[in-house]
Amino acid sequence: MARGNPEYLKPFLVVVRLGGVHKAAQMLNLTQPAVTVRIKSLETSLSAILFDRTSTGISAVVPALSGPSQHCQALQCNIPKAAFLSNE
Repeated sequence: MARGNPEYLKPFLVVVRLGGVHKAAQMLNLTQPAVTVRIKSLETSLSAILFDRTSTGISAVVPALSGPSQHCQALQCNIPKAAFLSNE
């Protein structure tokens, strides 16, 4: 199950912070499809849509998610610090 699993939460949080799947995939050393599959699995597990998807990219459904998540430490997601420092 994806809910609470750091392997699914990390890609989600990094995509939110960096603003795109491509950048997140690079940061996490994953392929874009791998990041997408993990996010979709998390959405299925939560029965929720986490991103608005358009032809020009994605954006977090909840605007408050656009900043670093306070829940990351509580969830013990070992996200690379650089992901939260990058504004590119």
